[in-house]
Amino acid sequence: MSGLKTLTVNGSMQEVLLDISENISQEEVHAMMFLCEGKITTQDKEGIQYARQLFQCLHMKGHITQEDLSLLKELLYRIKRMDLLTNKLGTTKEQMEIDLKHCVHISLYRVQLYYISLELSNKQIEDLKFLLKLNREISMLEILLKMEKEGNLSQTSLGKLKYLLTHLRRLDLVKKIEAFEDVTDLESSLKKMSVAEKEKGPGDS
Repeated sequence: MSGLKTLTVNGSMQEVLLDISENISQEEVHAMMFLCEGKITTQDKEGIQYARQLFQCLHMKGHITQEDLSLLKELLYRIKRMDLLTNKLGTTKEQMEIDLKHCVHISLYRVQLYYISLELSNKQIEDLKFLLKLNREISMLEILLKMEKEGNLSQTSLGKLKYLLTHLRRLDLVKKIEAFEDVTDLESSLKKMSVAEKEKGPGDS
């Protein structure tokens, strides 16, 4: 079901966004802001406390419109709020899995970091803070953002994170990161081959 048809049934876009936001926890707001990194600025984040403020910010930037709710749907899917996805936006988990094969707003790298944060226990996060010499109250997502800001973490630089996870004896998560690296390496190689073929031209041997 398209975003436009759904909103015609359930109300205006603002009404639907408000309805969804009232069912989103503070922790889920932080998760969605993490997933939206690059789409919203640091200054934007400072003014966001509730989900409705995040949705309004994304709407003002053109990422969420009445005709295109694909980013909103993907955010709800990634934070595993299938209830809101189905009941408020008329989209099933199965439909989302099909849609994501054709249109993705959030990078696999970002999604992987978010899911890794969910896999760590409170004790493991505290141990991670100790390894990084962080004494203040800080969430796992904030730790990841801090590592990115300091240049210790990026899509092509996951060594430090793997090192830390190895110290936490979370080799299962290290393997997941390595599997992600294999996929991105393959995609990079295929892109380079494609560019080389285009530059070579049909008449070249």
